[in-house]
Amino acid sequence: MVAPIDVKKLQAETVIGFPAKRSDRAVALTCSCGCGTEFQRPKRLLNKSGLHYVSVEHAGAHRTRLYLEETCGSFLGLVTDYLDQLTTRGYKSVGTIRGALCPFALFLNEQGITDLGHVTPKTITNFLAWADAVDYKSAAHDISCLSGFFHWANRNGYRKSTTCPVVPKFHSKKRPHYLPRPYTPEEMSFIWGLAGERGNSRIRAVVAIGEESGLRLGEICRLRVQDVDIESRRFFVRLPNKTGCERWAMFSDKTARFVAEWLSDRDPNCEHDQLFHNSVGNPLLPATLHRELCRVFCKTYAAEQIHLNGVEQWSTHRLRHTMASNLASGGASIPVIMASGGWRSVSSMMTYTQNDIAVARRGYDDAMRRHYEQSMTSTSKEILSLDDFLAEYGAEGQL
Repeated sequence: MVAPIDVKKLQAETVIGFPAKRSDRAVALTCSCGCGTEFQRPKRLLNKSGLHYVSVEHAGAHRTRLYLEETCGSFLGLVTDYLDQLTTRGYKSVGTIRGALCPFALFLNEQGITDLGHVTPKTITNFLAWADAVDYKSAAHDISCLSGFFHWANRNGYRKSTTCPVVPKFHSKKRPHYLPRPYTPEEMSFIWGLAGERGNSRIRAVVAIGEESGLRLGEICRLRVQDVDIESRRFFVRLPNKTGCERWAMFSDKTARFVAEWLSDRDPNCEHDQLFHNSVGNPLLPATLHRELCRVFCKTYAAEQIHLNGVEQWSTHRLRHTMASNLASGGASIPVIMASGGWRSVSSMMTYTQNDIAVARRGYDDAMRRHYEQSMTSTSKEILSLDDFLAEYGAEGQL
């Protein structure tokens, strides 16, 4: 549910940054999510779709509600109840679970199944085949989402059966393991050129943080001013985060330079302590930041070409790969790389870390050379036959 809104405060915030002489160009609108909140927006920022929201939170909540209604059908109340309980318990992957449950509910409606008690392991198998056929990649991304839902339904009396139709041994799909995808030095040089040409101090600070600290997009947006220690060159990464562990993330001179540049441009009158804010002074959200990064670095945005040069697709997460690979190429130990990125296992860290092929080749050749040298110089024991022993030692060698 959307929290109560102070309409006057929101209306005042929407006109921040727009001079009074341009107020006649603003249009009075009502939030399209149905909350009834009225606000003003400049004509040049009106959406072509005709949908206008007072905030990104309202837009996300409305689109989520529409998605649930379109896909869940007769299971809308059940799925909504389950997701609401997860939200109240502070579950951090509700979006992932929604991405699995909604296609499953759509499949059940198409098959004419209106009772969860009629769902069998064969139904799950047919659903996974259907999801592959219609390209619902998120549906079978993690079958444990469906397993958790059915265990919840069993415990709460929504199914008469006490067994779960999801059989991990047969329904789980092995995930492919790809090589790390760091940006090359040439790509990073091109990116920094675009950041200097088309970006701003906020964009440059974000890219520097990603390149040197490897923070995820959500972690960057959750940084507070007091989390930045310029003198010690480190950030304090708060909860919540993906691993559920607080940590210190190191950075170097480039990040120190551009974070200091942003702090000089940061609005001192914004009513929060978040490190980054948007153009009207509100805390910066991951989705908003991603869109801004795409508009700066990509050649196309929203299916329209906006720049003659740029990258085909922007990924802030690849900066995390770049950080880990740079540390490995620089000779950092495994514990140092794990601590820098906040990884809790070596296997997770290795999916981000690309070893320089030239460095790996030299290390391999040196190790093989040392092996052969040791094998040539080491003494070995020679085992003599009985005839050779008697011939060499004569009668003294007889027992």
